[in-house]
Amino acid sequence: MPAHLHARAVPGALVAVRLGRRALLGVVVGRDPPTHEGTLLPVAGVVDAPAVPPDLIALARWVASRTLTPLGACLRLVLPPGSEGALRRGPDGTWRLGAPAGQGRERIVARAVDGAADPGGRKGAVLAELRSAGGTLPAADLVRIAGTTMPTLRRMADDGVITLDAERADASGLNWFGAPPPPDAPPDLTTEQQAAVTRITARLGSGQGDALLLHGVTGSGKTEVYLRAIARARELGLGSLVLVPEIALTPQFLGRLRARLGDRVAVWHSALAAAERAAEYRRIAAGDADVVLGARSAVFAPIPRLGL
Repeated sequence: MPAHLHARAVPGALVAVRLGRRALLGVVVGRDPPTHEGTLLPVAGVVDAPAVPPDLIALARWVASRTLTPLGACLRLVLPPGSEGALRRGPDGTWRLGAPAGQGRERIVARAVDGAADPGGRKGAVLAELRSAGGTLPAADLVRIAGTTMPTLRRMADDGVITLDAERADASGLNWFGAPPPPDAPPDLTTEQQAAVTRITARLGSGQGDALLLHGVTGSGKTEVYLRAIARARELGLGSLVLVPEIALTPQFLGRLRARLGDRVAVWHSALAAAERAAEYRRIAAGDADVVLGARSAVFAPIPRLGL
């Protein structure tokens, strides 16, 4: 590490290293003296990009040791979107990440028509799924969630039950889901729910990791316990991570979260376009979204002060 870069090349900083005619991206993981006995290449510069948070560097190290995977491969999981592209050096000598490709995709968006009568039967079940997700969903997601088909959605649109519109998402992709639904009034908790909420929230902010298993049959009210615990974490200034078992379930649960918690909810999964992931990364890292919803890859989201 050249002496003139020491002040900026803190652990977590992204750096550029020249390898022949190419510039490759590196990550500073420590400031210990080098132990490698072969040829070392000097760092060419620090990349003008947010540093990887220390807790994500620690997570990458843990994954590497736990799974016997090279540290470099694990560090790729925590890098900001755009890191896989070519590095760019500006006229002023500043190194930057290449802009993520695309600015959002065009999708068909389904919206429930206010006041539309329930058509009953299979169409009624599809409409109920759409309304339970806040009334707006990308049509492809509604097809997966409701187990229906696009021809069925088109017939529902012809009947005036829903609308289908082609829209291009903004960078975050959240405009496909419309404005947050009207705030949900929290229901009264049962004795069992209150006991679970009390036990979970008592551990928030303690600074000590803990694992709790919330067990209950379908429809027993587990989701309400999650929502109360997330709301309490937010009151304490802590972030929350909500994982769903598959990407197709994200839109449905997003409606529940936004109805209770507003639009400070980010979505993070591998089906997002690069530009969408970059926008969500910035929202999360800046603290503009303190709840992250996603599938497996969301565990590597840069959530400040993760508490739940």
